[in-house]
Amino acid sequence: MGANLGFFADDREQDYPELNKCPECETFFADEKCPLCGKVCPEEFRAGNRKPIKQKKHRRTGGNGRVQFVPWYYSAWFIILMMIFMPVVGLILLWTGYWQKHWKVIATVVLVFFYLFGGILSAIVGHLIYGWMADDTPVNTSISEAEYRDRCEEMDVETLYRQANALTGEYVKVTVEILEVVTSIDTYEPTAYICRAEQAGKSYAFIICDWREEYVPNFVAGDTVAFFGEVWQVDTVSTAEGFETAPWIDVLYADLIS
Repeated sequence: MGANLGFFADDREQDYPELNKCPECETFFADEKCPLCGKVCPEEFRAGNRKPIKQKKHRRTGGNGRVQFVPWYYSAWFIILMMIFMPVVGLILLWTGYWQKHWKVIATVVLVFFYLFGGILSAIVGHLIYGWMADDTPVNTSISEAEYRDRCEEMDVETLYRQANALTGEYVKVTVEILEVVTSIDTYEPTAYICRAEQAGKSYAFIICDWREEYVPNFVAGDTVAFFGEVWQVDTVSTAEGFETAPWIDVLYADLIS
């Protein structure tokens, strides 16, 4: 039988320091050239010159040498899920599980921080969102009250009622009687008033949406009020008796007449 010219290692992490190694095909051999590919062995891959192979970390094993599988309830995804929805259960699984101690400490600190300061952070975020939505009003708040009132011209009630869609964006002053106060269940929406204006024996309905600043006097049914605002268009609002469709005016200032 012929001589054993070379062989492959069964494991890439296994080395034979007494033999040369081919860097191309990873064959171990004793001659100058690789018996498989025929290349001369470089000096750094010769016997005694190679650096030790770095051993990879293996999965932990039990006492019998077999792989020790982690129960599903100690899996990282399940523990994280429990820490979000059932913090006490999550902490118990975390500290009785197989995580390294520094990861246990970090996860516990993050959880405690979240539950201690999460409410404060939520309140801050909610306040910012509310402030952003409050600033997104359909009325012009960039000018002074005096200038805003000057822009609002008192318009013929019938013209305002009949041509509301064509007057969108116009600054108007309208004096009306409040028939009903409509309070929205959405906290971001202002109060609306179903109003009536009389002219030449005819009655005209309007929907007034109150965008005034907070802490201003509220109006009640029966009040006669001069509103200063901007025309939106004909729209519909839900009332106590059903639905009311009428010209919609967004107002920023108002004067109680009686």
